[in-house]
Amino acid sequence: MFVQALLIAIGLALLLGGGEALVRGASTLARKMGLSEVVIGLTVVAFGTSAPELVVSLAAALEGRGAIAFGNALGSNVANLGLLLGLTALAIPLRVNSKLVSREIPLLVVASLVLLGLALDGLRGATPDRLGRGDGLVLLVLFAIFILANAREVLTRRTDPVVDEATTL
Repeated sequence: MFVQALLIAIGLALLLGGGEALVRGASTLARKMGLSEVVIGLTVVAFGTSAPELVVSLAAALEGRGAIAFGNALGSNVANLGLLLGLTALAIPLRVNSKLVSREIPLLVVASLVLLGLALDGLRGATPDRLGRGDGLVLLVLFAIFILANAREVLTRRTDPVVDEATTL
């Protein structure tokens, strides 16, 4: 029992340290490339902090435990939006930028509605209670569109309009 608890503690410490190093290094690299804080947060840091969840979800899916993979993704989003953002706002009031809200929140809502539609496609005659390869492809295409749209906007302007607006407020 003690050995298992020790191994879990060591694993968590390694996970936290590795995640911190990955995020710090990626953020430094992104800043040197001239990317804004918003882009760094939406892409680089998001990739780094989602890496452990990706590993857990892939391992669960490969073992045929899709519910764990789905719950992991859903729980992560609920925790990030509710717990982390909520605690941060309690500690320090957050300034909400109108361009960020008008640009990113609708994408979040659309992605959530698409996922809901894919999850409920059993009502249309598809295999119920299942997200298949086609569903995964749809989600990956939407993700690629989101990343490419952000990259294009930042690269064509070389600044982020959200950050520009925040500095003029």
